Amino acid sequence: FPSHDRLRDFEIASIVFRKLNKQFDYLKIIVICDKEFHCHFMGINGITLLHSISDSELLIYLQSVSLLFLPLKGATANNAIIESASCGLPIVATGLPAIEDYINSDSITQIDINESKDVEGICKLLINLLNDEIGLTRQSILIRKATEHLCWRNITKITRQYYSL
Repeated sequence: FPSHDRLRDFEIASIVFRKLNKQFDYLKIIVICDKEFHCHFMGINGITLLHSISDSELLIYLQSVSLLFLPLKGATANNAIIESASCGLPIVATGLPAIEDYINSDSITQIDINESKDVEGICKLLINLLNDEIGLTRQSILIRKATEHLCWRNITKITRQYYSL
C-alpha cells in the first residue's frame, strides 16, 4: 500500500504555495508532512516545514490556522481531513469519492486538480476564502457538524449492531 504522503499532490501544493507567496508575501503557510517531502517546498518564503510533531502540537495548529489545503492524488480514509474537520477547520481538498464516504461533500470546498491543474483558479479560490471571515466561520460550523457522526459512541453502536446480527 502506498504511504499516505504518496497520496498527496506535493507538486500542485508547491506550485500553488510559490504562486501565492509571490502575490501575497504576508501569508504564513505551514506544511506538516514526512521530512522526505520537504524538498518540494524549499525556497518558498514564509513557509514553515514541520514533521514528527506531537498530537498536542498538531491540535494547536489545527485550532489556530485558517484552513487546510490538501491536494490529493487518491485517498481512502484520510486522517488529516478527519482531524481537521473535527476541529472545525475549513477544508479545501481534491474531491474524491472515498472522502465522501465519511464527510459530507457539501462541507468541504472541493477542487478538481486531476484534470485541469488550474493553479490560478486554486490560488484565487484560496485567497477568496481567506478573505471571507463569515464564509470561513460558516464552513467551520458545517465541517464540525459533518464529523459528529464519527464519534466513538456512534461507531461503537454501529459496530455492536453489525456483529449482533
